[in-house]
Order: sequence, then structure tokens, then C-alpha cells
Amino acid sequence: MDLDTYIVTLATLYSLISVFAGVVVHELGHLFAARFLTIQVLSVSIGFGPEIVGFTDRHGVRWKLAPLIVGGSCSFQEQPRGREHTNAVNLRSLCEASPKDRVIVLLAGPAFNLCFAGLIWLIFYFHNCIFPSLSEVELMLGLPAFLVTGSCAIALFNLLPIPPLDGGYLSLVLLEVLRGRALSYEKQLVRVSAWVITVVTVIASVLLLPQIATSLSQP
Repeated sequence: MDLDTYIVTLATLYSLISVFAGVVVHELGHLFAARFLTIQVLSVSIGFGPEIVGFTDRHGVRWKLAPLIVGGSCSFQEQPRGREHTNAVNLRSLCEASPKDRVIVLLAGPAFNLCFAGLIWLIFYFHNCIFPSLSEVELMLGLPAFLVTGSCAIALFNLLPIPPLDGGYLSLVLLEVLRGRALSYEKQLVRVSAWVITVVTVIASVLLLPQIATSLSQP
């Protein structure tokens, strides 16, 4: 394997790992915020597409791994459930949560990504104490740099005002507050129409990331 092929292969591997880690951190942010605010979470999916493997935890949340790991989702109970389904902790559906609580849940994903990137940056800064065997080059061009870049990119990308991204839902919450009433069919229409744009953009970004990393590594 020549040097160029090795660099491209390594950059591709690092890109996939960083995207996977960033998606996991992002969805955990939504999950923890929803649990803190007693909003019922139905499932957490890492990846798009049919479920490959999964399990249901003791809180009733279905954890799923799907083949297209360029994204993920955290699904909530959208409508109020009947009294017969109410459990001991009295979880709420998403529509029962206040706009402020929904904004907190939506922002928690990008916030977790930025905190994760900040933690990796601290490792950069104090690497002589934590990982003395790593050189500056390994840190700046290795997996840690990809983790920081990938997590920040996921955070910023999800803040775009396009449903089904977090920024799109934030825009819908703002529109709901301004109109003074809940959205119904408009929300579903915008969500479905934006899926194609989102998926195409994510796939294109992942495919171009190794090429960008390779060009940056060349003198």
C-alpha cells in the first residue's frame, strides 16, 4: 500500500469513527435532557435505515443500530397516552412539554457535541500529562483531531434551520410561540420534504471529508 492510499484509508476510517462517536454523543444529549425533564423517549437510533441489532432498556427505550451511520434520531412520545399507559414516574409526551422544555431538549444534542469536542481539546492541551507517548503530529492529524472536527461539524450542522434537524425544530417551536397555537399538518409537511435534502447533504459531507483531510495533510 502506497502512502497516498494509506492516508486516504486512514482518513476514511477516522471519519467514520468520528461521525459514529459524534452521533452517539448527540443522541445521548437529547436522551439525558428528555429524561431530566420527564419527557418520554421511545427509541434512540444510531444510523438510518432498518434496525440491525437493538435492545430495550429498563426505561422502555429501544436502542437501535442501523446500517447508515451518518446520522441518528431520538424519538419521543408525540401525543398524550391513555391513563392505562401512565407509569410511576409520570412521563410526559412531547406535546405536553412547554416550548422552553422542548428547546432545551433540542439544544442538548449540539451542546453535548460541543462539550465532547471541548473535552478532546483539553486532552490536546494537557496531552503531555495524559498521553506522554503521543506526539504533536499524531494529535493534530490523528483520531483526536477528527473527533473534535466531526463533533463540532455535527453540532453546527444540526443547528441549521431545516427539519428534521434540531435547528429546524427550533424554528417550528419559535413559529408555534409566535402563532400562539400548536402546529399540526404544517409540521409534518415540512419534516417530510426536508428529509431528502438532509440525507443527501450528510452523505455528501461524509464522502468529501476524507478528500479534504488528505489535501490538508499534503505539504
